Amino acid sequence: MNQQQTHWYPGHMNKAIQAIQEKLKWIDIVIVAVDARAIEACMHLPFVTNKPKVYVITKSDLADMKFTTLMMKRLIDQGHTVVMSEGKNATSRANILKAMMKIGEPLWQKQENKGLKRQPLKSMILGVPNVGKSSLINLLAKQHRVATENRPGSTRGQQWIKLDAWFMLLDTPGILPPKFEMKSISFQLALIGSMPLKQLPQELLAHHLYDWLETQYLPTLQQLYGSMVFTRSDFFQQWGLKRGWKKQSEVDLSRVYSSFLKAFQDGELGSISLPMLTT
Repeated sequence: MNQQQTHWYPGHMNKAIQAIQEKLKWIDIVIVAVDARAIEACMHLPFVTNKPKVYVITKSDLADMKFTTLMMKRLIDQGHTVVMSEGKNATSRANILKAMMKIGEPLWQKQENKGLKRQPLKSMILGVPNVGKSSLINLLAKQHRVATENRPGSTRGQQWIKLDAWFMLLDTPGILPPKFEMKSISFQLALIGSMPLKQLPQELLAHHLYDWLETQYLPTLQQLYGSMVFTRSDFFQQWGLKRGWKKQSEVDLSRVYSSFLKAFQDGELGSISLPMLTT
C-alpha cells in the first residue's frame, strides 16, 4: 500500500503549521495533548520545538489502563512531564496546572532577577486532530470556551484563553506531518480519528485493527462474535449479518468495515489501546 493512500493532509494545515511556528517564539510552555489509545503516534507532530512541554494524556477512559500506565512511566523515565486528564475531573485540572507551575517557576525567577513582577506565562496547546484539545481547554478554563466535536479539523483558528492569574493559553488547530516515518503511525492516527476514515482504505484499517484485537483482546472478539472459534472473514460476515447489511446475497463489507472502525473510535468495543511503536 502506498503511504500517500493512507494520508489525509488538507490544504489549510500548512498555513496552520506556519502560524503556529511563528507564534512559538512568544510561548513559554507547550501543552501537547495525546490520545491515550495511541500515545506514541500522537507525539509525531510536524516540527520539533525545544520549548518546555507538558504531555497531557486524553481519552483515558477509552484506553487500556495497563498500556497507558506503561507509556506514562516510559515517558517520565525519559524526563518528560506527563499528566493524565480524565474528563471533567477537577483533580486533572489541578495536576496539569501544577505541572505548568513547576515549569514556570524558573521562568518567573528570571523575571524577578531582572527586578520585574511575576507576569502571566503564555502557553500553547498542540496536538494531532481529534485528540480532545477542545475538551482539555474547557477543563483548564473551567468553562465552555471552545466547541468540541468528535471529528478532525473542527478547530480552524487560534484564540487566547485565560486559564487563571498565571497562565494564558493559545488554542491551535490539529496538525499532522506531511508524511510519516512509519506506516503504523498513519494507521494508528486513522484508527483514532485524526484523519477522516472516508479518505482511507477502510478494509485495510479494519483488518489491521482486527488482527491487533485478536492478538491482545481475543475475549472481546469472542464476546462480539458469540463463539470461541472463527476466522477474520467469519467475524466480519457475522458483524454484517447481525445488522442485516446485505447487497443482494452478499454482506455489504464496506458498511461492515466502516461500522467496526467507528465502534472502536466510540469506545463500543471496550477499553482498547493500540500497539506501542517502540519496545
